[in-house]
Amino acid sequence: MHPTQSSGGTEAPATFALIIGIDKYKAGSSQFSRLKGAVNDAELFQKFLTDPHNDDGLEVPSSHIVFLANEKATFSAILSNFRSHLLNNPNIPRGAAIIFFFAGHGSRVHDDGNRMAKDGKVEVICPVDERTNVGGNKVPAIPDYVLAHLFKQLSDEKGNNITVILDTCHSGGMARDSENLRVRSPPTPSANIVDEELNTALEKANSACDYSVWSPLSTSHTLLAACGPQSMAFETSSRPHNGLFTTALVNALRHAVRQGTTTYNDLIERLPAFTVAQTPLCIGIHKDRLLFTTNHPVRGIRTLPLTEKEVLILKIGSDDDVDEGNTFIVTASTGRESTFTAPMVTPDRSILASPTPGPFDVLKESHAVIEGDTNMPVEPVRLTQKSTSQA
Repeated sequence: MHPTQSSGGTEAPATFALIIGIDKYKAGSSQFSRLKGAVNDAELFQKFLTDPHNDDGLEVPSSHIVFLANEKATFSAILSNFRSHLLNNPNIPRGAAIIFFFAGHGSRVHDDGNRMAKDGKVEVICPVDERTNVGGNKVPAIPDYVLAHLFKQLSDEKGNNITVILDTCHSGGMARDSENLRVRSPPTPSANIVDEELNTALEKANSACDYSVWSPLSTSHTLLAACGPQSMAFETSSRPHNGLFTTALVNALRHAVRQGTTTYNDLIERLPAFTVAQTPLCIGIHKDRLLFTTNHPVRGIRTLPLTEKEVLILKIGSDDDVDEGNTFIVTASTGRESTFTAPMVTPDRSILASPTPGPFDVLKESHAVIEGDTNMPVEPVRLTQKSTSQA
């Protein structure tokens, strides 16, 4: 399949990106260990975007990309370019593929008293001028919930074909470096360094509390992360310096361009195992879409293992005439049936819950069947609508 086409043969959407890579932080080595591969990662990912199709790239015009490296990746520059290049860019049509890429330090900061902080801590990405003084004020980090709020705004304005790639970690402490690896996480600061102005604005909006960039039910974006929020991401200290995650990801993306039928979840599952304890993640309700599109793959008959869950996700929604309160029968290959209802419906997703309290008791070794050619796969079971009630 030609890389500019979706699985349905239609022209792929235009692509726009904000790419950020930071090796050297202004606060110095006492606050941030110097990285060697973050800018290389940003350049490697940019090259994948701009390379021609014949070289397994996406052939994205350079005018569609803003690249911020080292001293250019300040707190204000990251936020202002997000708004000008992505959120308020009149040249980005609704449904375009939008990519936010960040390679550099991340951390967990103390933020006691902030109702948007779990356990008094917040996952953050670190701009180049974090912990320095600008105009008499200490420059803060960019919190997870601020990013999530921005992606929600972007999704509302431009559509939810948004990919977020983070090659950083938020483990909150200095991990020991091995001979050949360097960890991307500075020491956790002992004081609150989250921007109070951002906190106040989001508190007034009363919306950030409802969103997390790490939420598996996020509808605004799909997150590809080097590791979990309490784990570590590494880069090699031997030449060429790169993050383990970005190197593997770009190789997999080039292969995916050749193949043409890869989903976000497929992409992460196909990454090679690392020699260190680092496990990449794919997060979001749209993780089974084809890469950089809003399309789902066309699949034939297959079986999927059932897992024990309190909710299930049906990958059709109000666009397919599903309403809140609809009732569905879940049928396993054993013939066992259970009834679920849809208390929450989005345009392309329905969250299904059992009417009885507690987790859905799935028999071990049960499987369910997805039949026929469909662009509406479900996980982890096939669901047939039983009856309809108006919400």
